[in-house]
Amino acid sequence: MFEIPNMPLSGTFEEWDAWEDAAKRKHPLRWFFGRTVPLHFRRWWRDWIHEPWYWLKCRAWHRYNVVVCCDLPVTWNDRDDLLLHASFQILKDFAEKEGELGHHMSATREQIIEWYSMPELDNSHAVKRADDWAEVRSLYDWWEVRRKEDTPIGMDEEVAQADKDSEMLCRLAKVRGYLWT
Repeated sequence: MFEIPNMPLSGTFEEWDAWEDAAKRKHPLRWFFGRTVPLHFRRWWRDWIHEPWYWLKCRAWHRYNVVVCCDLPVTWNDRDDLLLHASFQILKDFAEKEGELGHHMSATREQIIEWYSMPELDNSHAVKRADDWAEVRSLYDWWEVRRKEDTPIGMDEEVAQADKDSEMLCRLAKVRGYLWT
């Protein structure tokens, strides 16, 4: 109804500027209702409805910056345990809730290389990406086994477990760039 007639399908910046000037002069009401009103409505909707609602939602019930460590008790926890469990809880949430890892978990290394390879470039970036996804999968598998184990009994076992936990936490930090959607 408010379409502006003779709108070109393509053109240079100068041609578009000339068409806009001519369309504004020839069809001022159509231009106003077809171009100006929707722009102002979208801006009004975003500023007065969407943004305040998102602000309220994120502060009231969808706290995206809170990590709930399911494996730890709700009482006091040492910060080193909390760091370990929070980091791997983020990995676990990514793997189970985001769905991205599930797609890459079932894929072979060759499939991942095929997905990310570009014909005009060498495949070194695709090989690195496949290796990093394999690392993410191995860390997730290790954490699933680790969190079900009983805590070590002796001091030597405790030290060995702490060293292994630190090593895995460092490995997770190296591939953290893949934990986004």
